[in-house]
Amino acid sequence: MKRYFFIATCILMSLTVGAQSSLSKGAPANVEAVDLGLPSGTKWANMNVGASSPEEYGAYFAWGEISPKSSYSWDNYMCPKNSCGEPGDPVYDLVGAKADIAGTNFDAAKMNWGES
Repeated sequence: MKRYFFIATCILMSLTVGAQSSLSKGAPANVEAVDLGLPSGTKWANMNVGASSPEEYGAYFAWGEISPKSSYSWDNYMCPKNSCGEPGDPVYDLVGAKADIAGTNFDAAKMNWGES
């Protein structure tokens, strides 16, 4: 009985790790950069992080976080509720009041798909 439990546990763990690591394997081969005509020149992807086609929803991320999670609340957000957007908030400390996280370690696309 212990052996079956161990095997089942290993299978579940491998499935969970596989699902989490699928985000960090880089951008899907069919992702394309789309020029939306933004003043910054920033291009947007034709699909969401975590999706394998433009029609899929992809993963959900809290602002400034790079890993999806099963639920979103102030209790599991990366900064305490009363310090978000102020000094002491990890995102604010990096980008300041401009609140632009593009290309930083708080950018889910960069951290999951890479620099390109």
